[in-house]
Amino acid sequence: MSSIKNVNRLFEKFYAVKNFLNTAGDSVSETELKQLLEDFLNELQQEKNRQDSYAANLVYIMINLLRPYFNIPYVLEFADRILTGSPAANEYRNPGSKTIQRPNMSFHIGVVYHKNFELFFRDCLYPIHAGKAVSNFELGLPGDDWGDNISFKNPAYAELTALYWIWKNVKADVKGLMHYRRFLFLKDGVRARINEIRQYDIKEGFNAAGFLNNMGYNQENLTQMMEKYDIITRNPDDFEIWSDFSLATHYANHHIEKHLAMAFDVLKKDYPNMLPYFIETLSGSTSYFSNVFIMKNEEFDKYCSWLFDILFKIEKKINPYDINLASETVNTRWAGYLGERLTGAYLRMRKLQGAKFWEAPLIMLDDNANYWRNADTYDKSTLIDQNDRQRLNDMNNLSAPLVSVILDLRQIWPAEHSVKFILKQSIKNIEIITIGKSLCEYLPKNTHSIEVESLYEAVSAASGKYLHIMNPRDFIEKNFYENAVLDAEKNSSEIVLMSYRNVNYYNYSLAETSLLPPVLYGSNLNVEKNPDILMDNPTFFNKLFLREFLLENKDCLTEQYMPAVYWKIILKAKKISILRDSQYKHIMQKHPIFYEDCIKRIFGMFDDLEKFIKNQKNKNTRDFYNIYKARSLYNLICLNLASIAKDDGIAKIILNYLAKNNISVSKEAQKCLDFYIYDKKMMDEINKNSSVGKIRKLILDNTADLVMAAIKVVSDSYYLSEL
Repeated sequence: MSSIKNVNRLFEKFYAVKNFLNTAGDSVSETELKQLLEDFLNELQQEKNRQDSYAANLVYIMINLLRPYFNIPYVLEFADRILTGSPAANEYRNPGSKTIQRPNMSFHIGVVYHKNFELFFRDCLYPIHAGKAVSNFELGLPGDDWGDNISFKNPAYAELTALYWIWKNVKADVKGLMHYRRFLFLKDGVRARINEIRQYDIKEGFNAAGFLNNMGYNQENLTQMMEKYDIITRNPDDFEIWSDFSLATHYANHHIEKHLAMAFDVLKKDYPNMLPYFIETLSGSTSYFSNVFIMKNEEFDKYCSWLFDILFKIEKKINPYDINLASETVNTRWAGYLGERLTGAYLRMRKLQGAKFWEAPLIMLDDNANYWRNADTYDKSTLIDQNDRQRLNDMNNLSAPLVSVILDLRQIWPAEHSVKFILKQSIKNIEIITIGKSLCEYLPKNTHSIEVESLYEAVSAASGKYLHIMNPRDFIEKNFYENAVLDAEKNSSEIVLMSYRNVNYYNYSLAETSLLPPVLYGSNLNVEKNPDILMDNPTFFNKLFLREFLLENKDCLTEQYMPAVYWKIILKAKKISILRDSQYKHIMQKHPIFYEDCIKRIFGMFDDLEKFIKNQKNKNTRDFYNIYKARSLYNLICLNLASIAKDDGIAKIILNYLAKNNISVSKEAQKCLDFYIYDKKMMDEINKNSSVGKIRKLILDNTADLVMAAIKVVSDSYYLSEL
């Protein structure tokens, strides 16, 4: 099976033409238009010289993209030039003439991609890279990240970002949406049965053009069908066949139930005529899933206006820091799932209202189609573009190290644990620097390693272009450095962050996941514009640094407490990237070890940082520091409940600090604070009280709740026995 070709430049050239025609209206500058078309033709000619089926199809796709503009002078003449010498000429020209036939209908059905797969396109189907603005991968396809777009919302909206782009940027009589592995079977006369999903195995020698012909994807067939119907969509699916779920109970069990209530409220207020259909759909067990459909433009426009108005209103009410929306949890894509239910209700309404409707069998291009209900249909990709892979190979062959890995071995942890994961990396051009002791006994011969005494010395001694400071008890996936370096190279980033997962010491089960709101994922970020970045784990571990950037700021590395070091470093970064996929797993300690000097040092770090933060001009930065501080204090209370119960020396230090501490945040940051602190009410009461005794009583009165919170934080029932 062939993978996606790099058609991005060609499509960019074409969409430059199309965007110009859309915005110019009747006042088209012929000089500008000719120049744009000539640039496009030159790019097209280079692709046509390639001898494969992909190149042969380019004429078809480009002619049909131009058809809606044949009334504009010179466009028709230009289209005729594209046809010259092409086998497609006879299909598009009138017999014995050079005049191109005007179509009865123009089509633009987007095929949504987010990973490498077989390329599907022709005179009615157009590939689009959904979420390109925040993707870790370059697929070589036109993306949904230009013009009027919401590409950056893709972690939440999934394929709906591509739908929005088509709605706002495409001119066509008929529009639609398919997925790279989901297509409708468009043979009129073949009606679908309830719950019918047809599997189409992709095997060696699979032919995309032949598949599309078999499915009925051509101008003639689609024109005939859309002359009969307003909407073509998939056959409905019935939960009752495999479960006792209604749509409402299924959503409550698998997603976030309150989002349905929010949708109900918006419909009740703004679309009361739609509400009965929504209620009927939710109370039943049958609906139209998958977000695949074809609609006439007027129908498409009404549907998108309705759908996105509802989702945008709900989005304003949702806390982006909700742990249920955390990175790589299923409900990160809340808008995609909710939109799917809303779409089902809309289609039900239009069918009952008498719209000309056709339900087609759904074709799954998957060897696992029978288990589709359990599949992650928007799964992450670990595939790298071939050009990027070649660049990585070149980097592996550089004489100087590409990545310097710094391991702090002053902690008691088996060194071979870290080495195992480093040596398995897809990037091999790595040097290892240890703080505290040597790794020689665990390393293969000729592995470059250095031993130093401090982080400051380690950064100074490193020779790699990039630095990773790794906790020796953590896991990194084999593509950790590969993905981070590619992103840093692509975006010239000084820091690359990656969502992380905290795992339980005992069985490595998930204890906590990265809480950065998905809307941040992408690149070209900085703390000044995006203070939410400060809510990431304030350590160096799940991050890659440009060595030159750290060297410029290495005076910060003399700090003794890691969060203080990190905060002072990250506030100086001008360009930060955040990768979407988690490839770093931090092992939580069996029992957090606290002693009086340690607690004093933590509070000293807060005092030092507060002086530093006061000099920050951005008010949001100060707010987010206060949120971080409040969350840290709360966790410190949870982790030292035993001491507070015994009223020992550690308790006195903590209680005295709480008594004089004051945390204030703006209203804008309040919902973030509500989420990040498990017991916001208790922390508010602590901040109002100046009496150590009252604070201790307040904490002990809430001990039961605090113990449960402590278990959530450290995944350990140790504190129950201590109390």
